[in-house]
Amino acid sequence: MLNARITKNKFFVFCFLALYALSLLLLFSRRGVGFYLHPFAGDSFMDLFNMAVRPYNTTYPPLSLIPFKLLHLLPHPDVALSEEGLRANYCGAMFLALYFLAFASVFLFTTYFFVKGEPKRKIFYSVLLLFSGIVLWALERANIMSFAFLLSLLFVIFYSSGDEKKKRLSYLFIALAMSLKLYPGAFLLLLLEKKDFKGLLTVALETLVIFVFSFIACAHLDFIINFEKSMGLMNYMKSALAFVKVAAHLALFALLAAAACFLLFQIHAENWKRAGIAGAACLAAFFAAALYLRVAKGVDALAWLSVAAESVLNALKFGDRMTKNAEGVNVSIKNFVLLAHFFLTGKASVQSGAAIALCKILCAALCVFSFAFNKKIWKKLLSVSLLCVYVPDFSGMYLLLYLLIPLLHFINDGEESALDFAFACLFAVATTFLIVPHKFVLSAYYLVTGSFVVISLSVFAMFLLVVLSAAFDLIKERRQAR
Repeated sequence: MLNARITKNKFFVFCFLALYALSLLLLFSRRGVGFYLHPFAGDSFMDLFNMAVRPYNTTYPPLSLIPFKLLHLLPHPDVALSEEGLRANYCGAMFLALYFLAFASVFLFTTYFFVKGEPKRKIFYSVLLLFSGIVLWALERANIMSFAFLLSLLFVIFYSSGDEKKKRLSYLFIALAMSLKLYPGAFLLLLLEKKDFKGLLTVALETLVIFVFSFIACAHLDFIINFEKSMGLMNYMKSALAFVKVAAHLALFALLAAAACFLLFQIHAENWKRAGIAGAACLAAFFAAALYLRVAKGVDALAWLSVAAESVLNALKFGDRMTKNAEGVNVSIKNFVLLAHFFLTGKASVQSGAAIALCKILCAALCVFSFAFNKKIWKKLLSVSLLCVYVPDFSGMYLLLYLLIPLLHFINDGEESALDFAFACLFAVATTFLIVPHKFVLSAYYLVTGSFVVISLSVFAMFLLVVLSAAFDLIKERRQAR
């Protein structure tokens, strides 16, 4: 006889599919008007192409720029200098297809083997989450954060496996994730909780190696990009010396990649003597390159290094862009406060930056509190994911990808309570399309529909519930200790 009992997982699936079906009906009935994905079709996938055509970009750490700079070198230089031209070019289309294929295959493979149960159950949840609204949103933007999410997911799975080899491999996953964007560093709370200071040191060293390699590699790729731009295609084609220069920089790029991989392997294997020698050699080469630029090229070495530092400082400031208005695709605590202020006063901006800063600090502190005192692993991971999503000022909808990490653990968790059904409903709202056909107009930004408002409210409710759950667990623990 089939088990007719309603579980939290069944309730999540029911809410997810019901909201998905309702959203699709509204979408077709309105001929696509009010769809909460980006309203301008011409801007789809442009995170990928914007990053490819800009020789310098300090919004992201250098590792995230390498594949996009390589994309820049594939098509005709005249095409590569234009976002629209690159997007319409077959190289751009193939790069986008590879991006989709890489994400979908790694995501399906990881979720299939992580979800507990029979193969049918594994396939069902893997496909369900692959076609969730937040995954499709991230793919529609083609944002590099999607791969930082995958690496963070792999880190959590491998670190909590209990296997020492997998645990050490997890350090590399989180180092790569932090090298793409610094926000996944919030997951290092898992290491702090277990007092894994050796692991923290390993992650710090691996992140440093990846960052330095990426920065110098970008410098070589930028030389080629600017070289093509300054010479012009016809002059570049006529000069044999130009080909030699470009080939030399590509060879140095490959050599740097090999040296970085060797150094990372030595750190992973804990061969500290070899790692120290290789690290010293790489550091000497780095300073030699800086000295060469200063003496032979007249480039200020400090200014050269400041380009790398700017992306790190931007990340440490949690992406503070000094935006004073609510945005239609932003789910940060700052945007939530701005949105609440708009509905209460009719004004889309606030004058006091101190109040916003206080809200961000309080949010970060509550997330850490929730991580420390919640007992269930999925609630701890939800706290960390909210720390990634909610504290940075610019948190587009695609950052909600991080909610899939606690959601997968939530699905695997066999225990349940009445509160879990509320979490199941909120997870469903945050991960499906949920189209609400209503428009709001702010002073500077246009909210496509009320969908983002509902999703923003659901994330805030999730934040409150997980903090209250930690408080209740703490009170219960104190009472039992008496």
